[in-house]
Amino acid sequence: MPVPTYSERRRRLYQRIFEEYNSQYINYKKYYLASDDLGKKGRWLGYGVTALAGLLLILLSGILAGSPPGVVNTATLILSGLTAAISFAHVTLNWGAKSNQYYNSGQIHQRLYQKFDHMVKVRLPDESEDLDSLEEDCRELLKEKNTLNEATPQLDNQWYKKLAEENDLDWDVKSLEEVNDGDWDF
Repeated sequence: MPVPTYSERRRRLYQRIFEEYNSQYINYKKYYLASDDLGKKGRWLGYGVTALAGLLLILLSGILAGSPPGVVNTATLILSGLTAAISFAHVTLNWGAKSNQYYNSGQIHQRLYQKFDHMVKVRLPDESEDLDSLEEDCRELLKEKNTLNEATPQLDNQWYKKLAEENDLDWDVKSLEEVNDGDWDF
């Protein structure tokens, strides 16, 4: 099989789209990370409210059964305050709903990532693909990315930092020849 000879124009387009491809990978991974983290925090906050409310019920039943009022009343008051504070935090932080929202955003960003993946690994290395058509399709991908970024919630930089701790986010760009040969380990 002859070695493809890619035009400089195709190489520039590939380089540009590869950067966006890497960026889109980071986007969808951040949303999934945020969703997972907030989901866990929301569950633990819910468990905390449930546990404190259970202890409060035990203390209240002790008071109603005629336990000595001193320590039990103070503990009941403290537990009531803690339950109210954690319940308020659980409602106002709304981590469960945010987790779902971020998960859904992650899915949408992942679908776009898959389009970039196909463009980088299949279409751009294919010499038979018309370059004008590729450029137009790449412009559409970039428009779709910009629209999606505007339509989905923005995440704090903390999620990028946390993702960077767990994953290699600086992909090495492979040449079109390497990608055409199936070397997709970026």
